[in-house]
Amino acid sequence: MEQAARTQATFDMVSSTWGDRALDRPRFTSDITDDSSPYEFSVAFDGRSPELRLLAEAQGHRGTAREQWTAGWRLSEQLAHSFGASLDRVRRVAHLFEPESLGLTFALWHAASFRAQRPSFRIYFNPQARGQEQAMPSVLTALETLGMSGAAAWLRDRFSNGEHNPLYFSVDLSDCATARCKVYLAHPGATAEQIEQLTVGFGGHKPGELRAFCRTMTGSEGPWTSRPPLTCLAFREGSDVPYTITFHMPIRCYAPNEQVALDRISSLLTPIEALGLKRAVRSLARRPLDKTTGIQTYASVRHEEGRRRMTIYLSPEAYSAQPR
Repeated sequence: MEQAARTQATFDMVSSTWGDRALDRPRFTSDITDDSSPYEFSVAFDGRSPELRLLAEAQGHRGTAREQWTAGWRLSEQLAHSFGASLDRVRRVAHLFEPESLGLTFALWHAASFRAQRPSFRIYFNPQARGQEQAMPSVLTALETLGMSGAAAWLRDRFSNGEHNPLYFSVDLSDCATARCKVYLAHPGATAEQIEQLTVGFGGHKPGELRAFCRTMTGSEGPWTSRPPLTCLAFREGSDVPYTITFHMPIRCYAPNEQVALDRISSLLTPIEALGLKRAVRSLARRPLDKTTGIQTYASVRHEEGRRRMTIYLSPEAYSAQPR
C-alpha cells in the first residue's frame, strides 16, 4: 500500500465514529479543537521532509467520558489488528486513567504519525480522570509501572504538584526499546524565564533559546493570561531524564490573525518549509488569513537527534471559522 493510501486508510479508521456525520454542528464537545472538531492535523519540520500527524477522538453515542473511553478502546483494538499497534504497555497503566470524575474534557485520544513506511500510533490519557489533585500522582505511578522510576523521581523533584498541571499522558503503541511516554504540563502564570530554568540543560535546549522563541511567537516573555504554554517531557525506559522536551505555545491566543501567526512561525523555518506551511494553512482557510484566527493553534519547538524540530498544529475548523 502506498503512503497516501495508508494515510487515507488510517484517517478512515480513526474517523469511523463521526466521519459520516453532517457538518452543521458538532454532536458532542471535543477538547481537541476550539470548535469541537474531533480531530486536528500537525506538521513537523526539522530540515528533512515534513512529517504529517493526526490527533483524533473516537466518540460514542452519548458523548460521556465513559462512552468516549469505550469507543477509544474499540479503536485501539482496530489499530492493533489492522496496523500492528502494540497495546501491551497502555494496558498496564489504563486503570490509572479510567474516567471517574465528572466534567472531564476528554477520556482517550489517539495520534498517528506518517513519516515512516507504516504509521505509528500513540494514546493520550487524561491525568485528571480521578480529579485534579490526583493528576500528578497518577502520572508518577504510570511512569513507575512502565519501568521509569528514575523519570518519575526527576519529574517529582522539578515540577511540584499544584504549580504545573498535567494535562495529557501519552504512551506509544509500540513494544520497541525506543517507545516513549510523554507528560504534558501546563504552566499557568509562568514566564519563559521560569520555564527555561526548569528545562534548560535537558533535551538539547540552550540558555535563552526558549525566551527567544516566546518573543518571536507572542512578542512577550510572559506571563500569558489567555492560555498557558505547555511543556512535553518525553521519557524512555532506562533513562532518568527526558530525552526531549518540547515547548508548546498556543499562538492562536497571542496573534491577531492567521497571517501574523504564519509570518511569525515562518521566520523560524527555511523558505521551503515556510512555503509548505503556507500551503497547508491556505488549504484549511475559508477566509483571508488577515481576517481569521484559530487555524494555527500551537507552535512548538524541540531538539532531537541534533535537529531543531518545529511543529505547527492545525485545526480543520469543521464546524466554525472562528474559535468559540
